[in-house]
Amino acid sequence: MVELNMTSFKEYNSLLHLQKYNNEQLLKLAQYPYESLVSLCENVSFYERNKIKEIEDLNIWHFINALNLLFGLASKEEQELFNANLMKEPLRTAVYLSQQEASPQNRFITFIELACKILLSNGGKKGMFLDPIDIKIDGNMPRDLFKSRQNIGNEWFNKFLENKLSVLKMAYNKSSPETAYAIVLKSIAYSLYNFTPYRYHIRYCKDEDEALHLILKVFINNIQRIKK
Repeated sequence: MVELNMTSFKEYNSLLHLQKYNNEQLLKLAQYPYESLVSLCENVSFYERNKIKEIEDLNIWHFINALNLLFGLASKEEQELFNANLMKEPLRTAVYLSQQEASPQNRFITFIELACKILLSNGGKKGMFLDPIDIKIDGNMPRDLFKSRQNIGNEWFNKFLENKLSVLKMAYNKSSPETAYAIVLKSIAYSLYNFTPYRYHIRYCKDEDEALHLILKVFINNIQRIKK
């Protein structure tokens, strides 16, 4: 029976202070799931919990789609549109700032990080912006009389992205773009399972890789069903 090992916040925080990482430590960083959006919201009804889970899933899906674009794995039409927009604002800002880096390695990771944040920003979606990076969740959070759940959602998504992009950066510094992409997808899968373990029936998978693949497959199928 397969069980996924999650990294605690304490261990994750201690690893962040290391100057260099070996492969085992990099995997530990990827295994830190962060917190689910639902866990940050108090006094939620059954309906509100389901609504918040939908918003959580939708924004993680947006992140995966942004990664696919940046690593050239989107559809032909999406990739052509993205490439054409690289010479236009706001994406041109990411191109320009990445070109200021001295090394090709730093240029690549700077572009990926900035372009990803721009693609996930309200300005990036609507084409109208004051700050090209202004990340807010897609979806209206259920209202609460005492706290702004919309702000909670925005803060959660920003921190989730920072967590995953830091894993991507560390993985790329040790390996190739292809390996870095695979590791950040694995890290997303750890989070998805930790957020909603009952959705993913991994106990009969033969190993961890098969379990992570199943988690991503079930998640994508579920999102596509919701969006129809």
